[in-house]
Amino acid sequence: MDPKRVETIIIGAGITGSVLSFYLNSPIFDKAKMAGGRCSTGRMNSKFLYDKGATMYKNSFHYILNKKSYTFNLNNYLVRNFPEFKINQIYENMFIPQKGMMDLVGIFINNYNLNNIKISKIIKENELFLIKDELNNSYFAKNCIITCPLPQAFELIQETTFLKEWEEFTQKYIHYKKTLVATGLWENLKINSNQKISELNHNDDLEYFTIESEKFLEFQNLILSIQFSKKFSELHFDNWMDTNKDLSLEKTPMIENFFKFIFDKYKIEYRSPEKIRAHRWKFSTPILSMFDRDGDIDFDSLIYKEYLELCKKNNLYLTGDWVYGQRAPKCIIGALQLSSIFLGRNLLMEVNS
Repeated sequence: MDPKRVETIIIGAGITGSVLSFYLNSPIFDKAKMAGGRCSTGRMNSKFLYDKGATMYKNSFHYILNKKSYTFNLNNYLVRNFPEFKINQIYENMFIPQKGMMDLVGIFINNYNLNNIKISKIIKENELFLIKDELNNSYFAKNCIITCPLPQAFELIQETTFLKEWEEFTQKYIHYKKTLVATGLWENLKINSNQKISELNHNDDLEYFTIESEKFLEFQNLILSIQFSKKFSELHFDNWMDTNKDLSLEKTPMIENFFKFIFDKYKIEYRSPEKIRAHRWKFSTPILSMFDRDGDIDFDSLIYKEYLELCKKNNLYLTGDWVYGQRAPKCIIGALQLSSIFLGRNLLMEVNS
């Protein structure tokens, strides 16, 4: 079969890759069965929604471009461009798509552009990239954009001459946090409380939990999700799940103790959940990113200009949350700006107009 030829190819169908694919109308590849990345949404008993990674999004962020400061309001952007998209407000500046965080990715995915297949190798031949998937199909592209975590990106470009240059530039950003997640379902159980539906506990094993059923306005059944700390996740990562990707039996009693702790907090008599789902993120979030998690994105900064020079040098763009920070709206801002460079028009100015 002759290689397919495209202008730009994108690898990684998380929030950054999906926005780039939407604006550049480029094919996007992801080894997962569905798009989403860390914005993945699962279902309990085939109907009850819960988010596996990111659980909600902060609406507004600032960015600096051409020596001016702007505010990007994600909800305004969504209403203007995707009027059918529905949103629930959780807190003052925190929101959730009615169908889960994965829906925030899904609105940008043109299904004819999405390829659920693993890319196995990327090499550069003359002025073009030769990209091969696991079925040995080949693609030629002028530009290659890789949005998956840096360790996975480096595996793909091992045979390129510019691997070392990228490794040197990204040495501060190469380290990622592992995160384990456990989600339980209790049918016909309600929580009646004025407490917040999420809680962050830095430095504890139980780092973060959300009452997913409250978030999705599913008041008849309780869905509770826990994200564990870096230390806990590293300790239990390898034997977290069994071969069926269920929580391993040896971990179940320990996880029930964490669930019981939250039940006690809400003054609810504990009973075991009808179902427990487990998930693990090997590359959850970068420990250090080019732009701070909650700070401004400065597109005028020297480090960002150096980054773009490296990208343009060989038409290879490694991008994603290691650049923009782990917040979904910041990755959207970054993808809009990168798309602007390819298209020769200022998308960020257009969405703010």
